[in-house]
Amino acid sequence: DVRKILDPEEYRAFGRPNGSPKDIKFAVKILENAKKPLIVAGGGLIASEASNELKLLSETYLIPTGTTINGIGSIGSNLKTFLDSYLINSSYRTAASEADVVLSLGCKWDYSIFYGAPPIWNQDQKIIQVDIDPKEIGKNRPISVSIIGDCKAVINQLLNEMEKNLTKSKLTEWSEWNNYL
Repeated sequence: DVRKILDPEEYRAFGRPNGSPKDIKFAVKILENAKKPLIVAGGGLIASEASNELKLLSETYLIPTGTTINGIGSIGSNLKTFLDSYLINSSYRTAASEADVVLSLGCKWDYSIFYGAPPIWNQDQKIIQVDIDPKEIGKNRPISVSIIGDCKAVINQLLNEMEKNLTKSKLTEWSEWNNYL
């Protein structure tokens, strides 16, 4: 009895799961009210091959962006919105302590970012956590909204929703925050 060897397309999922549209809208509503947003990109973002989308989000909306150790290389170090990959950098530490909203993309809130704990991280921040693995959501830090999905797909959803909702005055405000850092 001989069994046929299946092609990978026949036994693997190849799609990119989107985030819930309700959660996307809620996340954008939180971002609309942010004065000092911060993006933190991790290994999940690299695994989803979302570096170009991250760059577009960060540069278009002038949101300061740092990475975890596993997220190194997910955004170019030459971008004016890039902070660093290590929280020993003073700009990244300042952003972590002063940001009012953190968009976490494929990050484990682990030792590499001090578990999101004080005094480095502001405990009054609203956290929007995006991860394909539901077990990572809210693991070491309380969150405001969870979006379970592929980082690449979710960033594209966020970009579409933000384009409809964010004002020019918000971009000016975020630009000033980015320049401050």
